[in-house]
Amino acid sequence: MSSADNNDNGNKVLATINWNNIVNQDARSTDDAPLGKIQGLFEPFVVTEKGTITKEKYYIPKSLIERYDREILYFGITEQGANVICRHDTPPSDDKTKQIQTVTE
Repeated sequence: MSSADNNDNGNKVLATINWNNIVNQDARSTDDAPLGKIQGLFEPFVVTEKGTITKEKYYIPKSLIERYDREILYFGITEQGANVICRHDTPPSDDKTKQIQTVTE
C-alpha cells in the first residue's frame, strides 16, 4: 500500500470520528499495546494518558490514526515507537511538534 493510500484511509477514519465522544476511549498501538485513555486533542495531536499512580502522557499525531471501532482508537505506531517519539510530560513545543511530524510521516 502506498503512503498516498495510507493517507486516504487515515482521512476517511478521521472524518468518521465524533471527537466529542472519543474522550476516555482506549488507544492502542499497531502491536496491540495499550497507549492509555484518550484525554482530548491538542492539535495536531491526540493526547492519551496511561497509568494510575505514575501517569504517562502521549501526544500522538492524528495522522497516525489507522482505525476506530467506536471503543478503541488504533494508531499506526508501535508501543516502543510511541514511548520514544510521543511520550512527553508537557505538550511538545512548536519545534518538537515539527520534529515529531517529520519522523512519523
